[in-house]
Amino acid sequence: MEHVAPVFFKHTQVFQNITKGKRENNILTPLEVCLSACNVVDRQAIAGAQKIRNLWRVYTKNMDIRANLLLKGLTLRKTKVGLFNKIPNSNNTHDVDNQPELVQITIKYIPLSYHNDEIKDFLTSTYPHLVLQTDITDACERSGRKLTRFLNGDRFVKAVGPINPPLDRKVKIGIWNARLFHDGQETVIKCQICNKAGHKPGSPDCEATVPDMHLTTVSGPGNILSNFHPTPVPFRGKLWPTAEHAYVNAKAADNNMQEEADSVMDIGHAGLAKKLSRELDKNISPEWEPFSLSVIEEILTSKFQNSPEFRAALAETGHNMIAHTVMDRYWGTGLSPELTSCVDPSRWPGENQFGKLLMKLREIQIIFPAQCPSPHQDDPMSEKTPDSEDGLTETEELQNTSAPSQNTATDEQKDIPSRIPVFNFRPSSLTPMVGGNKSGRVRRATSTPPSTDRWAKHQISEDPSDPNTPIKMDGKIPSIPGTQADQSVT
Repeated sequence: MEHVAPVFFKHTQVFQNITKGKRENNILTPLEVCLSACNVVDRQAIAGAQKIRNLWRVYTKNMDIRANLLLKGLTLRKTKVGLFNKIPNSNNTHDVDNQPELVQITIKYIPLSYHNDEIKDFLTSTYPHLVLQTDITDACERSGRKLTRFLNGDRFVKAVGPINPPLDRKVKIGIWNARLFHDGQETVIKCQICNKAGHKPGSPDCEATVPDMHLTTVSGPGNILSNFHPTPVPFRGKLWPTAEHAYVNAKAADNNMQEEADSVMDIGHAGLAKKLSRELDKNISPEWEPFSLSVIEEILTSKFQNSPEFRAALAETGHNMIAHTVMDRYWGTGLSPELTSCVDPSRWPGENQFGKLLMKLREIQIIFPAQCPSPHQDDPMSEKTPDSEDGLTETEELQNTSAPSQNTATDEQKDIPSRIPVFNFRPSSLTPMVGGNKSGRVRRATSTPPSTDRWAKHQISEDPSDPNTPIKMDGKIPSIPGTQADQSVT
């Protein structure tokens, strides 16, 4: 064993107030000292402990363990005990408080095959102010409180502290992107919105923060405006538990996945339907992707006309911007509700396409209802349809009839979607995202409908006599027969 100087501590550091009548409680044994040291460093690296008068000596087997022990100290009888590098004298000139502070530097993400001398050369050449006290040592994996003999790839080295300026956390050692960690390193806070350091997203110091926005957030099954809310929606001859179920069914059926489409009705929660939707993404035709907006718009229109609660909730949003606060970067804002409500909408990572569809539906059906022909021409908020002979809503009609499979639908059931006005989206106003969103799907920014017949219902009519032809707003309120051209919004 190499000769290694011991570390020291005073007996009175453990028992500062010795009571004569209770001296048996102030006895400290070498075994207790050694076991305390083994809780700090490797058990096999402790050689022993010895008390001479009032001074304890703790012996280690190498300099690295000695430096580690000096850095961490001991805990004896629930008392933190600092260690001395040299024998302390009466005036405490060698007291541990006057010894140089040792700081451990941990090096991560370097292969074990990379030599430690090369890492040491990098540290001393890159940081001239760094004074290393030990060689670089390979770290062993722990099993509970015990060290194993297996290396975990990390290295550590002791240096004189405090290290000022602190080392960079991200460094390149050779060809490897390594990480350096030590006490005193400042954690750099960087805003994910403006990409500037020194503040968090939503902070008043962020240039993207907009206080007091008129915003309505939508997310989760507790919000009736969300597709996850358990509001029955009639769509394509069936009554679906939620709007999400209806969308996933259309997504599967339009892409020739009939088995998956038929299974949607048996899915209980909308979240499980969303999970199935993600599984379908890998088999979705790229020609259908741009028309997913019009499918959602058709479902929302049906939900609006058959749910008084949905109509009331949409009307209560007034002229507020509607934000779908989910992490999806196509349908949502890509931010949490808290950040969405205080970040400039132009800086949102997501496109908020679902929120845009809700605002478009509100504009067509509530703000400017006269511009959109509807079966409820006299009473846009009516729950009745003139096609219903017994005065029931479509939801009630579907609830009172058994829902056959889509392949055996009756003529009356096939006629149900035709009684729901479909307001096809125009790509110029809601442009699909180019590239991939968070789920990896690719959406093509194209306004050319595919030539396939099964998507013909999504094509936009340009016939002025067609009541489903979208109205061009051009930022102005168009002139409507029987009204003044300069009418104002009430």
